[in-house]
Amino acid sequence: MNNEQKKESAKFKLYEELVKVYPDKNIEANHILNSFTIDIFIPTDKIIINIDNPITYTKDEFELEMEKLKYLESKGYNVLRVETTEIQNNVREVINEISLNLKHEKHSNGKPLS
Repeated sequence: MNNEQKKESAKFKLYEELVKVYPDKNIEANHILNSFTIDIFIPTDKIIINIDNPITYTKDEFELEMEKLKYLESKGYNVLRVETTEIQNNVREVINEISLNLKHEKHSNGKPLS
């Protein structure tokens, strides 16, 4: 399996697990936002999950990636970067980290529902 296939496999695995854990969130994969392809997008929470391959970027690829991240953060998005190996080795831990960034609905007493 090449690096792009590993990335797609990891993205699909994380997406499936997120949808199971958070069925009420409108989670999208391969979302297009201002000409940028977003690996996983949670619009209600303004969270973008960028899945990275453990490979070295060329200078041009690195600059384009940094431009993308700066643009998205300037628009108020929280960009979370996750490596494919993290997803493959422990998807539950990755979901726990993502969960820390989600907006949780609260009861009238102020405590989270989940």
